[in-house]
Order: sequence, then structure tokens, then C-alpha cells
Amino acid sequence: MTDEREIRADLSRCLGRLWRFGMILSFRSDVALALVEATCVRALERAPLLISNSRLDYWLFSTLHSIWQTKVTIRDENSEIRVVDNAVLRRVTALPDEYRAAVFLAYVEDMSYLEVAEVLVVSISTVISRLAAARIMLAESADIAKAPGSPKLQF
Repeated sequence: MTDEREIRADLSRCLGRLWRFGMILSFRSDVALALVEATCVRALERAPLLISNSRLDYWLFSTLHSIWQTKVTIRDENSEIRVVDNAVLRRVTALPDEYRAAVFLAYVEDMSYLEVAEVLVVSISTVISRLAAARIMLAESADIAKAPGSPKLQF
């Protein structure tokens, strides 16, 4: 079992990463904050059940993703995140949810395919497929957006 003080300390170290993941999923700061808050509440409620030697950060990412999938049902389709001077981030944010989440966890959070699969509750082959498809989509969007002679995106 894990002490609630340990959970609180671990939570405070993960807040920024959780908020970034919430932003990647929702594109809205207020929604990202609500997702982080709900994730923290769930972690504190389940503190006695958490094992101290487990990777709490992976559990937190998985919980946040689960909350996003089950609780967030209304999205404002008219709101748009404006990213200035960052073409790659614009293209990543244009990816469908499931691809964007896989890209963020694998390439930003540097999780292994197995860890991404555990967080998103999908098979490793699904993660590999999503990442491959995302790379193709990103490369195609880069080809459309770039001027002739510009270098291609590389991962």
C-alpha cells in the first residue's frame, strides 16, 4: 500500500505532464485542468490500493485518458487552438484523437509501445499501427504544406 502523502508528492511531480496530455487530448486549457483535477481526485481516492513500486505516472496517464474517453462528451467544435510558428505541432494537433494521443505518449513522453498500449488500453499492434499511420499523415501534411525543395519530416 502507498501512503497518501507519497501519492500527493508524486502527483505534484506529474501535474505538468498530465496537463500537457490533457491539452493534447482536448485542445483547451480549462478542459485539461478539469481532466488533471479529476485524475488527481481519483488517485487520492484510490491511494490505499496503489502499490508503491508501480509506475504511478503511467497509471495517472491511463486514468486521465479513461476520464477523457468516458466523461468528456461535449466538445465545442467552433473553438480552435491557434499555434503560431510551429507547423509540426499544428499538424500533430490536426491528427484524430487516437493518433494524437499515441504520438504524444510515444514521442513527447518517451513511453515504450507497451507503455502506450497500457495507457490507452489497446494492443501493442494497435499502437504500432496508429504511430505508423500518424507518421504517414504527418509526412503527407508536410508535403502539402512545404514549398518545393524543403526537407521532409523525419522521425
